[in-house]
Amino acid sequence: MAENSGEQGTLVAFRELQSIDQKDIVILIDVASALKSCSECIRNNTVKTVDVLTLWLKKVLRAYIDEAARCVTAFKQMCDWFQMMKSSTDVDCSDLITVLTEALKFTTASKEPLLKAGERLVHAAAFFLFSIVHGYLSESESSSKRNVLKEHVPNAIGLHLAVLSMLTDTTASARKVNARITPLIQQMNEISGFLSAKITHLQAFIKTSETMTYICLHYMQNADRGQWEAGTMPDWLKETVLHLCDTVLNQMETIQKKDALTVPLEKVEEYLRVTHTYLLMLYELIKTKWKHVDESISEALIDLLMSVSSTQDLGENISLLISKYIRPGLLKIFEMAYPLEDFQKRLVSLLIDPEEAENYFFDICFDFVGVVTVDNAALTPYTCQTLQKIFEYIFRAIEAFASLMYLAECEELDNYFCTGVFQEDPVTSQVCADILMLSFRLVEANPGWNRNTLIQATNYWKECNNSYAMFSHSPNQWHVQRFFKYFHGIGKHEPPPFTAQNFRYLRAVAPVNNRYVETLLERLQLIGNGAQSKIELYYEVVAIMELLAHQKKTDLSKWLQQTYEFVRELLKDEKCDTFTSVYFQLVGHSSPSAQLQLLRGLAPVVGHCNWHIQKFLHACKGSDDAQLRAFSARHSIDKIVLPLLEAVQQKPSPGTTAADRQCKLLTKSSYKRDTAHVCKVQCLKRKRAESTPKEIIRELHDSSLQLVQSAVGLDAADKEQVKKVIDSLCNILKRVDCIV
Repeated sequence: MAENSGEQGTLVAFRELQSIDQKDIVILIDVASALKSCSECIRNNTVKTVDVLTLWLKKVLRAYIDEAARCVTAFKQMCDWFQMMKSSTDVDCSDLITVLTEALKFTTASKEPLLKAGERLVHAAAFFLFSIVHGYLSESESSSKRNVLKEHVPNAIGLHLAVLSMLTDTTASARKVNARITPLIQQMNEISGFLSAKITHLQAFIKTSETMTYICLHYMQNADRGQWEAGTMPDWLKETVLHLCDTVLNQMETIQKKDALTVPLEKVEEYLRVTHTYLLMLYELIKTKWKHVDESISEALIDLLMSVSSTQDLGENISLLISKYIRPGLLKIFEMAYPLEDFQKRLVSLLIDPEEAENYFFDICFDFVGVVTVDNAALTPYTCQTLQKIFEYIFRAIEAFASLMYLAECEELDNYFCTGVFQEDPVTSQVCADILMLSFRLVEANPGWNRNTLIQATNYWKECNNSYAMFSHSPNQWHVQRFFKYFHGIGKHEPPPFTAQNFRYLRAVAPVNNRYVETLLERLQLIGNGAQSKIELYYEVVAIMELLAHQKKTDLSKWLQQTYEFVRELLKDEKCDTFTSVYFQLVGHSSPSAQLQLLRGLAPVVGHCNWHIQKFLHACKGSDDAQLRAFSARHSIDKIVLPLLEAVQQKPSPGTTAADRQCKLLTKSSYKRDTAHVCKVQCLKRKRAESTPKEIIRELHDSSLQLVQSAVGLDAADKEQVKKVIDSLCNILKRVDCIV
């Protein structure tokens, strides 16, 4: 009887709450008593949960709304009631619709009183109302209830947008970070998962993300960054950033998934505009100068920055649209993210992780170098270390191609990279040259060069070198000279005697020794005065001077002083620019007395276009010799090249700043790799052991037939090697006979 009496009492109290006018509720019953009686009715099943929620949304909450502290408790209790109703096995669709409808009416009517009551009450109300939105949307996805609930989904979207508006308004006046914002951000993120599923909800989805971004931006202005700078990123910010990154990645997958577009081509631009909006939101967050990011954020940013690299062009306009809407935003984000050590640590860990070997990181590595290049900020020691790791990662491609060329022995690849050496693009030329040189070194290390192949290679690069003009300074000629010198060296060839016809040859392989210099000087002294009258002697003099210019330790002061009179006439002739360039190179390495003699007789130079003249004059102006400084004063240097001259001749000074003291001494040991790169012979060479004896015999037979055709060119050493091969074959036959 006592238990029934209690149930009757709570029911009576609930009935009274229903019958009391709204204005009298706050006078006749307090919040705690009202909540208790309603909870008892729900627990005893004397009243349906939907009726209790409806009563509070229609009347009771509006009565208590001025008592903010007590209303917070009411919203928490109502949230529990709604979850109980939704989780019951016999939940009625009409109940969900009723609660949703009343919640929307309550939010519309009570927005101003809630905002007036303060941020805490708004957050409590928002959490409860978001729970209704999330619960309704999740139930509307159920196959058994979809048809009934889908008609009222617009009301759920309306309620959601109303709560977002209320949160935006209350956040604008906030002056400190509220701990309750994290669960609200999480709720918005969960709801956005439902909104993103349909194009009809796109605007609500974007509004959700914009509200999350706005709240974070506002709170970041007032946040205490002490704990964050120590390494802990706020959860509300982390949740928002992950949401934005995931959205962009999902958009890219929606636009292009696997091997076919999942949306019509005419809709791609619309999707990319939305993606662009999300990139702008993310940029606004990241440009607030973060100090630390969690590993999950670093991973999300890296995935985001790599998202375009995996995109295939399945439509004629997709590449252009991506370059318009996506690429610029990603680079702006990259510029903000790259200085973060946490981001760099994660990137480096991916580059060196063997399990990530199948993933393609070249594009993000190139972009990293690109944004560092355009950034005006000074490079930190940590960024320098990251750049080293990126270089080692990218260099694997060069190593791989060099190994491939060595192993594949493919004429088409050889021709491709040989042709690449002669490209006008200096980067392409340099990379192709490096790949070729690495492959040559691999052949040498294993050892694979023989007399015939060395002769062929030497002759080929000799012809390439001779194809340039006599005094050409083409950038790719340097690579040709490098190859020619390499093959000339391992072939142990002697350099030819000097003639004008051999100049290109000697320019590439000229030895550095006194005897060679003396020979050139003797010839130069013999023909020097004839350079004014005979064109062939002029070119010969210039050729000798250029060869001597590469012998930087050789002092030609005596010759320069002896020949000054005839040289002065050549310097006056504008057609003798090649002679002038080489001559001033030699003067730059000579004694102060020889330099002074030239300066005294040199007509005033005003912004001369010859680089070597300006370099010489600039050195004289900064010389320790007072006479050189005095006589160079009447000459002027082109202002355009002056900064470059100063940079070229600037001597490094000892660091004095705190940053310099913190940096390690930049010696060779600073650039050693953590793990030494060792080329194992068995990995680079074809495994002969895998060939069967029959295959080896067949190869020997074919090779012997080729050797018969070249027998005329064999020397004594070759004949001795042939005898050793025959002896080895005879020993094999003896062993076979013994076994038989």
